Amino acid sequence: PSAAAVPPEAAATPVASLPDNADPQGATGVEVFTGPWSQQVASGKWAERVSGYKLVAELMQQGDAAAIAEFLQLASRAMGEKHPTALEAAVGAVVHLAETADLPAGPGSLVKDLVEKVLPSRAGKGGLRVLEVLVERHEAAAVVPAMLEAMNPKGPKKPPRGVLLKATAGVLTAVTHLIRCFGPKRVHPKLVVPAVAACLKETDKG
Repeated sequence: PSAAAVPPEAAATPVASLPDNADPQGATGVEVFTGPWSQQVASGKWAERVSGYKLVAELMQQGDAAAIAEFLQLASRAMGEKHPTALEAAVGAVVHLAETADLPAGPGSLVKDLVEKVLPSRAGKGGLRVLEVLVERHEAAAVVPAMLEAMNPKGPKKPPRGVLLKATAGVLTAVTHLIRCFGPKRVHPKLVVPAVAACLKETDKG
């Protein structure tokens, strides 16, 4: 489908412009950002990045094929957002991406980023929604193994223990959520039993 026209008023989203380490609730002024969304999401200002994510989400919701294709290439980087408000906006855009594009679900997909970076954050609800869409499109047999990789990453350099524990907790939360959403026939427990058994050996009560 052809790209949908975006009204001029939708091209700029007013958000508070503050440094990355500022508290958004302390905002007293509002700056309107008017550049292309791809330029905004690369900004050093978290508020401008929020504006960019919201704008590209609107474009994808309207079926803008160019925005969908471009954001697909940036989605993994977006989920590495350090500012919590910007991460929530980024994940919101990824939800729209998942609902409008055919995202891959296997190894090397966005699933690992969701587990490691999004599920342990306050943007976790949006991350769960993306996983729901992936299971709807690709079946749990493709999605769950990619999630479990975050619990046992390959390669010589292992993440810190705390990172692995957060990823493990995120995976178990997500699998429980998916079983509740789709039932054990669609998300079969055999997909996760070995990983859960390994977690039971974990002595860290965190």
